Amino acid sequence: MSGKRHPDSLDGVYYSEEILRSALIVIDMQNYFLSSDSPAYMHSGVNIIPNVMKIIELFKKRSMPIFFTIQANNNSKDNMMYRWWKRLPIIDTYDSTLIKQLSIYNYPIIYKEHYSIFFNTDLNRQLKEQRIENLYFTGIQTHLCVETSIRHAFMLNYESILLSDATASKRIENYNASILNLKHGFCKIISSEDVINEGI
Repeated sequence: MSGKRHPDSLDGVYYSEEILRSALIVIDMQNYFLSSDSPAYMHSGVNIIPNVMKIIELFKKRSMPIFFTIQANNNSKDNMMYRWWKRLPIIDTYDSTLIKQLSIYNYPIIYKEHYSIFFNTDLNRQLKEQRIENLYFTGIQTHLCVETSIRHAFMLNYESILLSDATASKRIENYNASILNLKHGFCKIISSEDVINEGI
């Protein structure tokens, strides 16, 4: 493949300009959703951890940007998220910490109080500074934070790609409905295996 090689890339491969303008978004892979003793525990979320880690390793190998997000709230009654869910993870607690498997990575963490990773955060600024145009999405939950973020990304003119086997909802019917909606009008849907085998 012709193009440029990222100066810090570990594999020595040359990538197209389009690939070099891509970033990975890992949404809310935190203890609140993935610890078995949490009231918000998602077994389906645990199942996607291996695929999420494979994609992280791929982006790491290619020295491409990776961003983690964490749902962390102050549980203010003025926040609609609190009014809807009544209890959410508090910032700087175990619930608002990345799961152990992902804590080994040293990448930016975006703390958010709403579904969208862009609402009241500086993520858009960071992406623009790095001239990112394409976003690969993984994480949970597909029909809430992932879908809302992809819809928001669409309106910010990012090209979004959802990795179908690296995202999950607690209920399969919510996941399926979200995939159907997103594929129709907001993003591409591919598998992590396709990304690994065919390249980004």
